[in-house]
Amino acid sequence: MREDSHLALETTLRKNYQIIKMFGQVAIRTGRGKNNLSRLSGDASGERRGAFSSIQLIHKGGILDFQVTKEDLIKIQTGIHEKYSKVAVSPEGQFKYPTGRNGLEVLNYEKTLIGKLPDAVAASYCGVGNPFSLGKIDQGDQVLDIGCGAGVDTIIAAMIVGPKGSVVGMDIVPEMIARAESNRLMMDLDNVNFQKASGESLPFADDTFDVVISNGVINLIPDKETALSEIIRVLKPAGRLMMADQIAAGNIQNDIKARLSNWFQ
Repeated sequence: MREDSHLALETTLRKNYQIIKMFGQVAIRTGRGKNNLSRLSGDASGERRGAFSSIQLIHKGGILDFQVTKEDLIKIQTGIHEKYSKVAVSPEGQFKYPTGRNGLEVLNYEKTLIGKLPDAVAASYCGVGNPFSLGKIDQGDQVLDIGCGAGVDTIIAAMIVGPKGSVVGMDIVPEMIARAESNRLMMDLDNVNFQKASGESLPFADDTFDVVISNGVINLIPDKETALSEIIRVLKPAGRLMMADQIAAGNIQNDIKARLSNWFQ
């Protein structure tokens, strides 16, 4: 739900993590010890009852809770796939913000990096912000890109970390993964790979990554608390989450079905 939902992210993270910046984009550094959101804020699985998932929203008037059924979750997943399979062909006209090379320039991506992108690769960009503006990624870092889409951010991260580092891009839409792999081949990069996976169940061991990036994706994940717990789990101690996303602005609809109908807009 790109413009109509946001987990009570700021509240949860401010209690437990160092917030570097918070205004549509956020960077979080984990502490010295191992962090676990499910331990700190309750086991996310314990919030489920039967066929329902608990979703928490934050807005100007306070926190809202509502439940979605398994059928609702299937509808969300189907809608995301239908939209983003089209975006995999071209994002042009699919969003209310600049995409492609124009989007990269408007969001102040480093000129030397985007200058290395072939037009066909740059044209597939559809991010909502610039996660690289939130902190430094070093050569040799291990990076995970959650919801990588066509892989533009993943490829940029791969150029930054160099041959001694590695980057994994993951997405739930097969067509997006295929476009990302096509983009990778145009860049001839050996330190990046793409795989189909969900942000709610990351197929990686604990303490694997130095940096996790995400761009316009966490808002689409129904179980955000589990997604954040998974991110913290796979980050190394003192690892960084650098994410750009959309949050609700203005009044939130009271009709649950209306919210679900535009989840993936």
